[in-house]
Amino acid sequence: MSWAVELSPHAERQLRKLDPAIRLQILTALQTLGRDPFPAPPLSKKLKGFKVATFRLRTGEYRAVYRVEGRTVTVGAVFHRRDLEREIRTLR
Repeated sequence: MSWAVELSPHAERQLRKLDPAIRLQILTALQTLGRDPFPAPPLSKKLKGFKVATFRLRTGEYRAVYRVEGRTVTVGAVFHRRDLEREIRTLR
């Protein structure tokens, strides 16, 4: 059983700006969400303060924020961990 992983336009723009090696690392991690959208902590964590269940995926120094709706995983943003608070404020 697998889930479809989709990138929002915002996440696509953020990925395009990254170094190709980092982009590959993040895309590889996002592919794992297609097999299991709820990996065990510390890889994934449910975020508080959202009306729709929203999760954070860790991959090295970067984070991806995503939602699971039905059989689809939608990635809303990809960013460096130092930008976590600012990015989450924009997604609420």
